Amino acid sequence: MLIISQFVSILALSMTMISIVIGEAAKLGTLTGVSIVLFATSLGIGSISRFYSAELVPKSMILRTVTILSLIESFTKILLDFGFYPLATTTGGYSLLIFIIPSVLFFALIVFYCPETKQRSVNEILNEIAWKFNINIEFKV
Repeated sequence: MLIISQFVSILALSMTMISIVIGEAAKLGTLTGVSIVLFATSLGIGSISRFYSAELVPKSMILRTVTILSLIESFTKILLDFGFYPLATTTGGYSLLIFIIPSVLFFALIVFYCPETKQRSVNEILNEIAWKFNINIEFKV
């Protein structure tokens, strides 16, 4: 579900950007694109830092990890809230690229590294990552 909602979100953001660039003639496209983004976010993407991260770390680190990721998410939202309007007024529809580009990059990471796309367990993926970074930890498979 995460992969599908991420893909739909990227398509909807792109549709919204193109509709904004076209202008008044494509206002229905803008409305549709924004509606699809909101719907896709509520279905699948949501706040990953609060839920998905708790599954990926040992129990002793859950509180710390979720707290740090929630803080990063909050600061990012604040920066976007205060920074997006000035950017949008100067660049128009192209300002949505600040959402599209990271979404495409993270979509690639999801496809290549998430257990759901590799047909492997979460612990197998975590062991592989720990081995790559020379971290002395092993999760039971």
